[in-house]
Amino acid sequence: MANEIKTIAVLTSGGDAPGMNAAIRAVVRTAISRGLKVKGIKRGYMGLLNEEIIDMQARHVSDIIQRGGTVLGTARCLEFKKPEYQKKGAEICRKHGIDGIVVIGGDGSYRGAQALSRQGINTVGIPGTIDLDIPCTDYTLGFDTAVNTAMQAIDKVKGMNPDYIDDGNGGKILAFMENGTPKRNPENNLRPFTASELIAAELKQMGVIEEGRRQTGAGSEGGKPDGGGAKTVDISGARTQDQAHEIIAKQLMERGMVNGSKEFNEAMAAAWKENRDVLKALPIN
Repeated sequence: MANEIKTIAVLTSGGDAPGMNAAIRAVVRTAISRGLKVKGIKRGYMGLLNEEIIDMQARHVSDIIQRGGTVLGTARCLEFKKPEYQKKGAEICRKHGIDGIVVIGGDGSYRGAQALSRQGINTVGIPGTIDLDIPCTDYTLGFDTAVNTAMQAIDKVKGMNPDYIDDGNGGKILAFMENGTPKRNPENNLRPFTASELIAAELKQMGVIEEGRRQTGAGSEGGKPDGGGAKTVDISGARTQDQAHEIIAKQLMERGMVNGSKEFNEAMAAAWKENRDVLKALPIN
């Protein structure tokens, strides 16, 4: 390991969680105040392998605390489980003069940090996950916020006075009533909400992203995109690689893919490969 740390990097990996931006801000500003150089790695370990690495100054983390998600972006990278990719990641760190990495994420992110440590890269982990599944800590970034937000949604559902109504086929179904009228799901042919659907709708209205939520949209079957996949994405409006990533992600999620899922990551990688010539000509941010 390096005797003296002069440059560190920070990345966020896995599912994003409330508080990640505050942690990024703290890492960057604390490091700069102590005379260290700081680099940001976009989109987690996937971004590390793709060398999506930027220099960060204090101005880059101004006005981000109140923003959701993570300004560095995040993605799941199944390739990083393989030793050859872990070695490649360490080599990229040395290539960019990175002496240590601060990893913000959950258990999978920690396993990646441990792998880099075995390759000789100094690593520090900040637990950031709504799952609270990191050993040896009672707190993780985002867990308290997630629990309290879910409780607010559940409390709202409890106040909707469930009652049985006719299902139109001679039977009865349980529905949640609002002003004497069943509350119906516009995304499910206006059928009455189930409890889980109603809680999910309340969380969505509160601005909480539902991990694992899938939806079948126009031009798709079973929540999967048409065969065109990556070839059908349109990045003509992108002026930077960051904008292109956001545009592609939005189009993939509109087709029913879940951000961070294996299907999403494979489609994202295919889209970047398909459009690599255009993307290479764009600045990162």
